[in-house]
Amino acid sequence: TGKEMTLTGKMVCGKCVLHETRQCMNVLLVPENGTTNEYYLAQNGVSKAFHKQICTTSGEQTTVTGTVAKKRGKEILTPTKIEPVK
Repeated sequence: TGKEMTLTGKMVCGKCVLHETRQCMNVLLVPENGTTNEYYLAQNGVSKAFHKQICTTSGEQTTVTGTVAKKRGKEILTPTKIEPVK
């Protein structure tokens, strides 16, 4: 459905940091062309396993590989791999 991409940005909690989601979930903030795009990570095992590292923090620079699809006006990223930027 979506195309495979690798994106790097700041991973934050959609509820605790952005106050945009009802429940805690990963959101990748990617600076592109002078604006910041928000990629909401699908709640799969890869995403859930990483979430505890960034929930209630100010976020972490992260590289995410996965497929992106638009759903209800939001970019939904289904991750296959999440790695902190060293």
